[in-house]
Amino acid sequence: MTTMTDAEFGALLRNHAREAVRRSRAWHAAAAERRRELETGGYRLVGGDGDANTGEWEITDYRTGQVLASGTDGIGDYDSAAERLDAETQAAGGRGIIHDDHVYDSDALNALLSSPPAPEGIPVSLADAVADWAEEADDRGDKDALRLLGLGPA
Repeated sequence: MTTMTDAEFGALLRNHAREAVRRSRAWHAAAAERRRELETGGYRLVGGDGDANTGEWEITDYRTGQVLASGTDGIGDYDSAAERLDAETQAAGGRGIIHDDHVYDSDALNALLSSPPAPEGIPVSLADAVADWAEEADDRGDKDALRLLGLGPA
């Protein structure tokens, strides 16, 4: 391990945190662009959640949060509702529905998702913790943390 001054150590961590925020912002921008591409291409983005233990589920409009369908009879019931919503979207001139989770099925997005490598002389565990903290601070809009890093809001 290389000996470094406190100032050098601090600069390495700050630069690492800045790079993590830069990558996170690039990832969010790429995901937003992918959503726009899908919607422009005629897809309706949906979200929702399910509970495998209870069989409860819901399908929501990704943009508005409006519940489009819900049920309590498990995955078969969910699949039937999704097929119905897909057909309704197509009948209205769209290409169908696509779950927002599929936005992230992209090599370009996955490449941006990885944390920056640990700087030489910084333990990986510390570098990862700093990167996670910086990304979360940016996601929350934590002005004090961003100011500490010398960054403005996204």
